[in-house]
Amino acid sequence: NTHHMVEVDTVRRAAEIENVVGLKDSGMDMGYFHQVRACLSGRHDFSLLVGPEELLAECVLLGGSGGMAAGSNIHPRLFVDLYNASAAGDLPRVVRLHEEAVAFGRAIYHGSNPLCGLKCGLELLGICSSVLTEPLTQYSADQSAAVKEYIDQNKSVILDNGVHGDGMPWSPIGSKGRLPQRVAEQNDAHSPSLTKAQQG
Repeated sequence: NTHHMVEVDTVRRAAEIENVVGLKDSGMDMGYFHQVRACLSGRHDFSLLVGPEELLAECVLLGGSGGMAAGSNIHPRLFVDLYNASAAGDLPRVVRLHEEAVAFGRAIYHGSNPLCGLKCGLELLGICSSVLTEPLTQYSADQSAAVKEYIDQNKSVILDNGVHGDGMPWSPIGSKGRLPQRVAEQNDAHSPSLTKAQQG
């Protein structure tokens, strides 16, 4: 994260560098994002990602690669399902899941740093402590109560690994969920091959 906007032409030139394989944009400016997307049209080996979860569906529907949804630390299925529905063009399901993602954000994030809400939620799920490194501070009682209410209402869905609330099976990667070719090749080169038993 640079916390600075990278000029569109700079992104275009950086994309020509072999080890630069993508851009994650958390600026909340979809006008800028679509300028970058248009500039790199045809570059299927370069990923364009968004950070804000409420922009994930728009990004994928309009040609982006996906997102880096911090909320997936708490509720991975919600954001994977939202990506898959967007990649498949399933608009009714996208609308419903997008509304769920917005509701998640309202309940979990209070203040400028999402880590505070994530750690609070993860502690409530029994995954880790909510203790933070300074200068970050733990949520107030009211903020923690809002997170707890959401976790309590959705805990069974969050922890269940089978079927989403709408009856659709959960899949970790959609049909369009491919890594850029250069990244996939690098991963293949450093990952042991699966045996037939493992693949089955």
